[in-house]
Amino acid sequence: MPKGEIYCIEAPPEDEVMLSMWAASRKGERRLCERAQVILLSAGGKLVTAISAATGLSPQAVSKWRRRYLEAGLDGLADLPRSGRPARILVCSGTRH
Repeated sequence: MPKGEIYCIEAPPEDEVMLSMWAASRKGERRLCERAQVILLSAGGKLVTAISAATGLSPQAVSKWRRRYLEAGLDGLADLPRSGRPARILVCSGTRH
């Protein structure tokens, strides 16, 4: 979609159910909760600036998640794989020398 084009978000009922669960989750990932709130507010007709103020995300971040939802649906709200070597977890043996 061209830059500056207005995205009209219309979430299907099954997406709205999942988005509502994610947005209300207290044990889920915070980033996914914020992204779900962005889509729900967008589907409710809120503007980017109002969503930004309500969620604390920048207008650029709000636009990014709206675009990614339109392009890939719920899967678009997940983090993309990152490049580079995977993180290593160091295990301490608990003994001191």
